Amino acid sequence: MSRDAAAADAPPAVRLLGLGTAVPPASIGPDEAFRLLGYRDPRVLRLFRNAGVEKRHVGFDPAAFRPGESPDALAARFERVALDLAARAARRALDAAGLGPGEPAAVFAATCTGYLCPGIATRLVPLLGLRDAVERGDLVGHGCSGAFPLLQRGRDFAAARPGAAALLVAVEVCSAAYFVDDDPETEVANALCADGAAAAVLRASEAGGPALVRFASALAPEHLGLVGFGRRDGFLRVRLDARIPDLAGPLLARAVERLLVPEGLRPDAVSRWALHPGGKRVLEKAVPAGGLPDAAREPAASIYREFGNMSSPTVLFVLERSLAGAPLAPGETLVLAGLGPGFAAEAALLRG
Repeated sequence: MSRDAAAADAPPAVRLLGLGTAVPPASIGPDEAFRLLGYRDPRVLRLFRNAGVEKRHVGFDPAAFRPGESPDALAARFERVALDLAARAARRALDAAGLGPGEPAAVFAATCTGYLCPGIATRLVPLLGLRDAVERGDLVGHGCSGAFPLLQRGRDFAAARPGAAALLVAVEVCSAAYFVDDDPETEVANALCADGAAAAVLRASEAGGPALVRFASALAPEHLGLVGFGRRDGFLRVRLDARIPDLAGPLLARAVERLLVPEGLRPDAVSRWALHPGGKRVLEKAVPAGGLPDAAREPAASIYREFGNMSSPTVLFVLERSLAGAPLAPGETLVLAGLGPGFAAEAALLRG
């Protein structure tokens, strides 16, 4: 069979048809976050100011907030804010894709900052007016890298059902998963974590947005406990080891190499990058240590300054900005990459 004939028989690529994002209306700066959480130590204030987050959105009224909330109060915030943000981001993604709520054949959701049963995907069905036959799935526990298995699950569904649209939503309410103590890792988390949601619509088609070409992972299970959530006194408590910025670069390099080599690409040949920023030091250290070009820092750095680290949806905020006003031209490439619990690096390749 000729190459042209094989190409003609190949199934259509799974394409990104639309993106949407949402954040709570309230926002706070570093000094206000420091004060609201009840810190008094000037060292912690310097940490908040030096974290690089100028503003972040939170799912509570800063004027009425008091620290020391109960686990039940935090769980109630998660349910209220997560569902509102997820629905708003999903509607925007459907609008961007030119689809109505009756068109998605599947809805998948990712989160790590709270737990609902029925899960977010199922609860979105009545909120959005989705069909009662829609397939549903929830992914939990992937932390900041949650958008990647979410995209993989959506890609697999869309590839198996050409023409059927999959709606994907990553949503986090970090303000429902905070813990205050004098440990540096919780201080750092409280200096940069924020609330937000992002949604995407995928469908296998001959035309549309950029194609999702492939995914790659690099896992370092010897560092399993470096990042994630633990439990203390009934509360979620973040784990955020100080070694992460130094370990991130080599792990990121492995994932990117596994992604690009099969396509005959090198990092300096990639047209655009959409990185999960993680934190200021992660961006500063991981990009050069991972062998990525300096240009890979943007637009991740600007999203981080304006929104903080929203965990799983953050990389989709970066992707939305990377594509804003300038769709990928035919043959142009874009790499999504990020870090998450495991300790893991994830990467995805899009092509125009």
